[in-house]
Amino acid sequence: MDSKLVHNDMLNAFEAEIATLGAKVIEYRIKYCDHLTKNASAIYGELSSLREELVVQYMPSCSPEDLAEKLYSSRKTDIFSGITSIGPHRDDLDFKINSISARNFGSQGQQRSVALSLKLAEAKTLKDITGEQPVAILDDVMSELDPDRQAFILNHIKDWQVFITCCDPSTLLRSKKGKAFEVKEGKISEMG
Repeated sequence: MDSKLVHNDMLNAFEAEIATLGAKVIEYRIKYCDHLTKNASAIYGELSSLREELVVQYMPSCSPEDLAEKLYSSRKTDIFSGITSIGPHRDDLDFKINSISARNFGSQGQQRSVALSLKLAEAKTLKDITGEQPVAILDDVMSELDPDRQAFILNHIKDWQVFITCCDPSTLLRSKKGKAFEVKEGKISEMG
């Protein structure tokens, strides 16, 4: 039997499975991103005091319907490069603030606000889907945020079970709920 035929038969079967499962992943991501983008846009709007508008767009490498065909058409290039160039592993999210790329032109504070809005939106989306508020872990979210944005974050998460790390505890000590701990020289002590 010709090894090239066996090789093509194996690739056909492999790509058919990738196309079937990859299409499902893309479809689930589209649905999830619809929820996520609505929540992220609303949260970012509040975080920026409605001065800026965030648009989040899911950017699939191809549509679920075209995945099998695109895999087949890129086969030669993929064999040469040793990677699959089409599929959900190549998808991305695009973020625009007032129609301008946040990734390329956003300030450090805007980029941090986008990332934070996305994290808070993920938690809201999970709560909307499951009915339960997830535990959130926010690492150093307060640095580079102005006092208004810090206050928004503290107010937004006031009823959550959340762990926040920071270098400047004074921002967290403004919150009237919860406990604050300091880790210093390997020892943990309660603050305030």
